[in-house]
Amino acid sequence: MTRELVPGTEERQRDADRSRATILAAARGEFAQCGLDGARMDRIAERAGLTKRLIYCYFEDKEKLFQAVLEQAYRDIREEERRPHLLDLEPADAVRRLIEFTWTCYLAHRKGPARPLIHHVVD
Repeated sequence: MTRELVPGTEERQRDADRSRATILAAARGEFAQCGLDGARMDRIAERAGLTKRLIYCYFEDKEKLFQAVLEQAYRDIREEERRPHLLDLEPADAVRRLIEFTWTCYLAHRKGPARPLIHHVVD
């Protein structure tokens, strides 16, 4: 099927991507504040400004949504870790940069929304 035969397909995909990102951001805040057990899909929908029914179109249940939030957080962390370009440095400089980067990341996120998520998974 060519693009001309399906007008608006690209726009619908961007809307779907935007809705999914909005849901994940709202869920991340809810899970960070309330944990998996205390989080409520109604509050996630309210935070996202979407219907609970739409959330269930994207995610089968609360546990799958939580898993998606964790996976996105992991992807974000991995992306941040690529920024220092350690392979471009001499070994001693790379180790120094890695330690600085790790410490800076820890300080920036130790009280952030990912902290309760990490504790929930570890506990």
